[in-house]
Amino acid sequence: MKTLWTPDGEKPITTEKKAGPAKQTTNEIDQSTMSEEDINSLMEKVRENILNTPVEDLIINHMMGLAEIVAVHLNENEPDLEAARLGIDTVDAILSSIGKRLDNEKESAFRSILSELQMVWVSKSK
Repeated sequence: MKTLWTPDGEKPITTEKKAGPAKQTTNEIDQSTMSEEDINSLMEKVRENILNTPVEDLIINHMMGLAEIVAVHLNENEPDLEAARLGIDTVDAILSSIGKRLDNEKESAFRSILSELQMVWVSKSK
């Protein structure tokens, strides 16, 4: 499924028509009914949202996405430890690189999340 990233999260983009009555959630964008002008207008709004959102918030949003990816891989019946480790190492690298430049509360929260993910990884690797 194609998605469009926005500061509010990923939005699914529907490209194929569904049988039956059209039922569209507020998070879906039906690209098949949009003109090129509509798509360009939407992309401009996304760009404006990005520019109007503090970069720190965008980075935190992406770090949270990475943490969620790790949690999904760790919570499987047969956890994918290599995939989880890659995500853990990525969050750790970001925190090591820019952690001191983040708001203290956010840095502390992510260090806690990272620590918890590492502990779960260790427990699942045994």
